[in-house]
Amino acid sequence: MSDVLVKQFIFFIDGDKLKSFRYNGKEFELMKYKGDDYYSSADNLEPFWRWWKEVVGFTKEDCYNFCFLSTNEKLNINLDYYFSNENQFNIESIKRFLGFIKYPKIQLINKGNKQNFNISFENISDFYTENKNLEVKKIYLTTFPDDSILEKKDTALENEEIEEISSEGVLFRYYNKVTEGINKN
Repeated sequence: MSDVLVKQFIFFIDGDKLKSFRYNGKEFELMKYKGDDYYSSADNLEPFWRWWKEVVGFTKEDCYNFCFLSTNEKLNINLDYYFSNENQFNIESIKRFLGFIKYPKIQLINKGNKQNFNISFENISDFYTENKNLEVKKIYLTTFPDDSILEKKDTALENEEIEEISSEGVLFRYYNKVTEGINKN
């Protein structure tokens, strides 16, 4: 199985909008649905999956890992794909993706386990235009093959542990590089 290339995809469902991303282990590439950033009827996914199979060049021999992040608690998705034996998504890849989601406070939920995150925005206008309220957004995580990504934590400590994640945009990377150069001198 180790010589088989596993194709990784992340699907983000926010209400009735679905965004799909191809993941190469380092970067997320948005797959635009017929020119739009998202598919707008997450309650009826048949047209999306037909389009997706065509764009990806799906064959029955391909091996996949899927990660679904959804603001909807109930996720009814029937998949007939060949999934790898081992899930290649981990908490680090998921945290990198959370920087793309424009919510300042996220509670990630996976198999009953929860982890809280604060997202530091690269640009203050992103923060204010995308986030009218500062409530914690619940994001439900499901992977195929099915796996537990989050570790079980003591619920007494859960509210105290909030991890900071920085959005990794162009300006963020530039200022990090400049800061690193100043710190070396």
